[in-house]
Amino acid sequence: MTSKKTLRILGVARLSRETDESTSITRQTEHLHAYAASRDATLVHVAADVDVSGAVLPFDRPQFGPWLTDERAGEYDVIAAVKLDRLSRSLSNLVALLDWAREHDKIVIAFQDGIDTSTHTGRLMAGLLGVVAEWERDIIRDRVQDSMRLATREGRFHGGTVPDGYMPVKVVDGWRLVHDAERVELLHEIRRDVIAGKSVNSICQGLNESGTLSPQDHANVRTGKAAKGARWRSESLHKMLRSRATLGESVKKDGTVIRGADGLPVMRAPAIYTQGEWSELQTALDALKATPRRTRQVSPLGGVLFCNVCEAPWYPVRPTDAKSARYRCRSSVNRAGKNFCGNPSAQAVVIDQAINTIMMEELGDTPIVRRDFVKGEDHTAELERVEQAIRDLRDDRDAGLFRGERDAAEYRTRMGSLVTRRDELAALPQRADEWREVPTGDHFWQVWPSIVASANPTARRDFLLASGLRFYVGERPNAATRFMHVRRVPLGAPFTGSGVEYDEDA
Repeated sequence: MTSKKTLRILGVARLSRETDESTSITRQTEHLHAYAASRDATLVHVAADVDVSGAVLPFDRPQFGPWLTDERAGEYDVIAAVKLDRLSRSLSNLVALLDWAREHDKIVIAFQDGIDTSTHTGRLMAGLLGVVAEWERDIIRDRVQDSMRLATREGRFHGGTVPDGYMPVKVVDGWRLVHDAERVELLHEIRRDVIAGKSVNSICQGLNESGTLSPQDHANVRTGKAAKGARWRSESLHKMLRSRATLGESVKKDGTVIRGADGLPVMRAPAIYTQGEWSELQTALDALKATPRRTRQVSPLGGVLFCNVCEAPWYPVRPTDAKSARYRCRSSVNRAGKNFCGNPSAQAVVIDQAINTIMMEELGDTPIVRRDFVKGEDHTAELERVEQAIRDLRDDRDAGLFRGERDAAEYRTRMGSLVTRRDELAALPQRADEWREVPTGDHFWQVWPSIVASANPTARRDFLLASGLRFYVGERPNAATRFMHVRRVPLGAPFTGSGVEYDEDA
C-alpha cells in the first residue's frame, strides 16, 4: 500500500508597518503553524516580509520573492497565507502570482478568507477578493495622502527627508521639526563664509578636508546608522543655501514653496536664518555667480592689458622667464594671416614700468572705488506661479469641482487670497542686477606701492580689475612713438592725462 504524500506548505506573512499589532508577523506565523498541523502538512518555511507594502509585486519582495523561482519551486506544494491581502493588495499583482502558481502546479490558499485555488470556487473567490483588496489599498493610500496634506497645512512633519539643520521630535499631535543646534551653527558659518566671498566649491572642499559630516552622513548617525563617507558637493550645498526651507517654510522636492489657503507660505519649523540673513545670503550667491572665476593658468595682466591698435587682449609670450618675457597682441598669433594688426610685442619689464608710472604719476591722486554687486528685484517667476494658480482654480470651478455654498465660500476665499497676492507682486518694483561703485576713501598713490612691493602678480591683477582699469599699449595713432594710456570700464572713458611714452629695445 502506497503511503500518502505529505503536503509541503510555504507560509507567507507580510506587514506594512512593524507597529501593526492586529496582523503582526508573530500572529500570522502562529496561524500558519496551526493551519499546517490541521492538514497534517509540513510547514517548510515562513517567508515574512516586514515594512513591505501590499502594492509591491510578490516576486520583488525580499523574503517571498526568492521562493517564486524555478530553482525553489520544487521545495513546496502550497503557498499559504492567513488572508489574501497578506499575499498582495494589487489585483494585477495577485493575478500574476496566481498565473505563476498555475504554471508551476502550486495551490494558493488564504485559509481565513476561504480561498483554495485547487477548486473552481476558490479561484473565483480569489479574483473577487483581489478586487476588494486593491480597492481597500486605494482607500488606505488616499487616507494617508489626506493625512499628509493635513499635517503639511498644520506645519507637522509627516516623514521624508529632514532638511539639514533640523531633527524630528515626537509631540502630542504628531511629529515636529526642531533645530539641530550643532548643524544650525554650521549653516551660519557657511553663510558667513559665502558673504565673505568664498565660493561654494571651496567651502565644500574645506568641509571635506576637516571631516565635517555631510548632511546624508549626519542624518545616518543621528538615526543610529553608520556614516557611509558621503562627501559635501557644491551642487547640493548650493541648492540647500537657496532653499527657503532654512526659513522654516514647507517646500516641495523641486523647491517650490507650499502655500496655505491664504496664499502665504506654510511654516513647519522655526527659521534657521532670519529673512534678512537669507536675503543677504542670496545676494552673496548671486554675486559669486556674476563674478567671473579665474582658471588655473591666468596671465599676470589678463583682462587688464590690451592693444592700442585693434583693442584685442595682450598675452605673455614667456610668462615664466623674467628676463626674456614679453607681451604681444592676440592677433600676432597668426602673423601670416590677415588678422594681425602689426602692433609689435613689448618687454614685460617695460610694460610693468609704464603701468607703475601711470598709477603713481597720472592716477596717483584719483580716489579708489570699490565695485559692489547689488541684487535687483524680479518677481516675474512668482507672479507667473500665482497667475497660474488663479487659472487652475478657475478651471476647477468651470469643471464643476466646487459645488454648493460651502465649496463656493472656499473658492472665494482662495481666489481672494491669490488675487491679493498677485496685486502685491505686480505693485513691487522691478530692478535689474547692477554693479555700483563705492568710494573707499583711499587714493592710488597710497595703495599701489604696497601692491608692487608684495611681488604678487595675482594681487596686482585683481586690484586693477577691481578698479576697472584697462591699459592700452602700442603706437600712437598717426605717430611713430610707443605709447600706453589707461581707460576706465565699464564706462570706457579715458582718465585726464596724455598717457605715457616708453622706449622699447627691438
